[in-house]
Amino acid sequence: MSARLAALAAFVVVAQSAAAQDKLGVAACVDFLARYEACVAKMPASVQQVAKPGIEQMRATWKGLAANPQAVADLSDKCSQLG
Repeated sequence: MSARLAALAAFVVVAQSAAAQDKLGVAACVDFLARYEACVAKMPASVQQVAKPGIEQMRATWKGLAANPQAVADLSDKCSQLG
């Protein structure tokens, strides 16, 4: 049963990440966040609670940076280096 829950949690995270792509708009960053969230989804709930605010902070920061067309290329490069 826990394997099913883990699979469902990973699916939800990936679905949320896909929905966030439109909001973030930098494919390399969206891909990194999706992989990171899928990894975190496999961890114990206590770790997830600690990691999720950091992920949301990254997303918010990157979204703000992506609003500047001059910063998008650099942001994409940085996210590519993370993955």
